[in-house]
Formats: sequence, structure tokens, C-alpha cells
Amino acid sequence: MDTTNSPFFILANRDAFGSLSDDQQAALLEAGKEASVKANEVQLAVAAGGVEAFRDGRSRGDRAQRRGSRSLQRAGRPRGESVVAETGGDAQAIVDALSK
Repeated sequence: MDTTNSPFFILANRDAFGSLSDDQQAALLEAGKEASVKANEVQLAVAAGGVEAFRDGRSRGDRAQRRGSRSLQRAGRPRGESVVAETGGDAQAIVDALSK
């Protein structure tokens, strides 16, 4: 099986892929490669923007974004607590460690 380092890939049913003509298979493989390369370019550009924002001290966003984030956290807290309780085990310890 051919593999890739990209997190973006296309899956095809082996029988369906096998039923395609050679030209169709080649076109699908090429489209998958193009999609993977484009998605990787976008991912790298966004990551570079995040690094630049962090370097410029903008990593926490503006006040409105922080306020919105806190509102979402408060809204999701009850559900999160029930998920942690249902999960059991070390779930609470993991949440506590990640919250610090």
C-alpha cells in the first residue's frame, strides 16, 4: 500500500476503484494528490499565521474573543462534567492536569 505523510487522503472502495479504467484510476490518484498537497499548503499557512501571531503577542486574541471563549466554556461545562463522570477512571485527573 502506498502511504503519505499528509493527514489528508482519499479512500476508495477497492472493488469500485478496480472497476475504473486505467485513465479513471490515474485521474482519481492525481486528484487525491492535488487535494492532499493543497490541504497541506493551507494547513502550513494557517500554522505560520499562528506562529506569527504568537511572536507578535497576539496569541490570546482580542478581548471579545476571550469573552466569547469564556462564555462557551461556561456553557459546555455541565456537559463536560457529565462526560468526565461517565468516563470515570483517570478522566478527572487528566482534565485537571490539562486545565492548569
